[in-house]
Amino acid sequence: MSQRNLKCTVCSGSHSRLHCTFICKSCGGDYRQCECETVNRQSRPNKRQRNAEARETDSERNNKELQKRYDSLLKDHERLAQAFRNQEKETKLLGQQLEEKEKEYEEVANDAEELANLVRTKCEAIKTLEKRLAEAKKLIASFKQELQSARNSSSVTEPQHPDPPQQQSIRVSSHSLSSIHSRYDKVLQTMKDNNCSMANAYRLSGCPRSTLRDFIAIAELKKVDSRAFEIALANCQEESVRELEKMCRKSLGRYMPLMSTMRREGQLLPLKFDQRFYE
Repeated sequence: MSQRNLKCTVCSGSHSRLHCTFICKSCGGDYRQCECETVNRQSRPNKRQRNAEARETDSERNNKELQKRYDSLLKDHERLAQAFRNQEKETKLLGQQLEEKEKEYEEVANDAEELANLVRTKCEAIKTLEKRLAEAKKLIASFKQELQSARNSSSVTEPQHPDPPQQQSIRVSSHSLSSIHSRYDKVLQTMKDNNCSMANAYRLSGCPRSTLRDFIAIAELKKVDSRAFEIALANCQEESVRELEKMCRKSLGRYMPLMSTMRREGQLLPLKFDQRFYE
């Protein structure tokens, strides 16, 4: 059997291909008289080296991927941080706007409460005015009746020889002196009960000021000195109530110190007159 001629396909030497691939190790193992050291060839990495290179390649690839992910995470983190800062600014701005809205709401609520109180006050005032109007209408009706009765009594023909006492009683009734005294007492009592001003007393008692303004002296002379009032009334039998008022004013001139004391004590209305009132 003839011996088989071997020829290396790596270095063209007379040995097998395994010699150059696994034994020679780039012409370093010359113990079999290998002549491949004269041939320039590239050494091939063994399996361990290939595995190491593969591991290094995988590691580098993983490192690159991790670096990319890290860079992406950094960018995402920066974007989130910027978005958070922007959102924080918007939150502060919204907080300020909310505080302003709350202040405006409080002001509107206070205004609404004031308006509600004003409406309630006006409603109460309207009810009071309606009551006063009804009382005033009743008072006007009574005045009209008194005026009509006075006109009717004045139109009656007087007898030629009238009885003086009877004539006096008719004149007193026609001019309603008793109503003057009752209105004065009513206003004075209203001031004491309600501890109010004289203007409010006129309003609360339902007595218009004009019903007493022209007959104050008649009412006050009776309170200061009833005897002097009776004398003045007897002297004005043939005169009108206006003349009786003038005579009462003259009579009150000598009671001015006493009247001041009575006004302080609340026995008379707190009125002030000049010297011409008593002339």
